[in-house]
Amino acid sequence: MDLTIKHLKSSYKITVPPGSTFDNLRDQIERTIAVPKSDQRLLAGGKYIKDFTQPVDSSIRSVTVIAAANTNADAVNKALENVANNEQRYENQRKAARSAYRTVPTRGHMSEYTFGKIEVLNLPHKEDAYALLDKLRNDRGVLAVMERYKWFVPVLAEMDPASNTTHESRTLGLNQNKGQKILLRIRTDWYEGFCNYKEIRKVLCHELAHNVHSEHDSAFWSLTHTLEKLVVDLDPYGGSGRMLSGEAVTRNATPEQLVSSPSSASPHVGHVLGSKNSVKVSDTARDRARKAAESRKRS
Repeated sequence: MDLTIKHLKSSYKITVPPGSTFDNLRDQIERTIAVPKSDQRLLAGGKYIKDFTQPVDSSIRSVTVIAAANTNADAVNKALENVANNEQRYENQRKAARSAYRTVPTRGHMSEYTFGKIEVLNLPHKEDAYALLDKLRNDRGVLAVMERYKWFVPVLAEMDPASNTTHESRTLGLNQNKGQKILLRIRTDWYEGFCNYKEIRKVLCHELAHNVHSEHDSAFWSLTHTLEKLVVDLDPYGGSGRMLSGEAVTRNATPEQLVSSPSSASPHVGHVLGSKNSVKVSDTARDRARKAAESRKRS
């Protein structure tokens, strides 16, 4: 049986002998991409693989490998245990999500200046991911900004954390072809929950600014900060930034990690002219953001 193994941004073709288990598959993956068996987390058919003694189903055509970065096997096992123990909690959160992320009819919702379709990844709890992006699409402040600047973005999509994370940086957002498609990182790195709504909205403002400016220059940052202020000021009811069940479900997303520093000279702010504009955060960028926040508090 032929399988495609996906890891980060690469794909590998392997042949799995008939009757192989997922444990056998992990051995093959270790030999193929040099990710230790103990550090592998597998996604197949939109589900996490927890029982590695089960045979690899012939209907499966691809397996995604999420490897532990800067951690050890105990941390990986703990994360897997958390996922297994949280299934019932997610069921309750799904019910709350339908209320917390319900579509609110507004004048702006009927406008031509909005987002088109929503695309989410084929991962567990994708209905929650869709609900979060739909809430963002119908956010009163976001709708008012889209109307003011006469913007229409055909696709608002979920970004895969595993494919956009390296040891040096984490891509938080992407604007393709100046507003044809915007992708946002909305899940935590270990797929255990979702990032803070207000911080995701800040990243969206950054990507919307790329509709006008490609380079991270002073004009770009001026527009970004203007948009961040407008999405709050133009919301007549105020932004509560509610999360699933009204509680924080993010495990490791902080304001410092989710807002990049306004420095076009930073080598860690990724950008490809004319096609893709991305925000990446490194330790250096986080330090600058932290210092800027402390400076604002003192002033």
